[in-house]
Amino acid sequence: NNFIKIYNSIKIIIKNNPSIKFYFHLGLNNKKNLKYKKLNKLNDENSNLFLTNNIKNMTNFLSSFDIAITACGITALDLIYLKVPSIYITNENKENNTAKKLHLLKLGFFIGKMTLENKKKLYNILNNLILNYKLRKEIYNIMKSLVSKTSNKNLIKIFK
Repeated sequence: NNFIKIYNSIKIIIKNNPSIKFYFHLGLNNKKNLKYKKLNKLNDENSNLFLTNNIKNMTNFLSSFDIAITACGITALDLIYLKVPSIYITNENKENNTAKKLHLLKLGFFIGKMTLENKKKLYNILNNLILNYKLRKEIYNIMKSLVSKTSNKNLIKIFK
């Protein structure tokens, strides 16, 4: 499960940054789900870690983020539109291709599959984004320029 791999990769960052809120959106509709229960135990270890599973207004939720770790589906495009610098993690070949394009356009960082090497890469990129406001602002400005120059339809054409 990528959630556990991601958590294990960044748990030191979570613990060392108690003033930063870390949200894991699970997309699981049932809180009785075994995966949800297992992941919910992580809340006991981290007062700054929050698990979500049913967000009524996803746009408002995502727009409050400074950084996102996401797969590379529709949510990745939403995050570009909202100008949220992102790290892309996915096991899907189609999403990997999209994530590579976003990385080349400097709209985020491509990690790919959560291998041991990529866990270290995730840690380093996330830590750098947290510590480097200038980098986050540069990515924000690239996204702002892209979004202001194109409509959503044109944004989608870039990735075809």
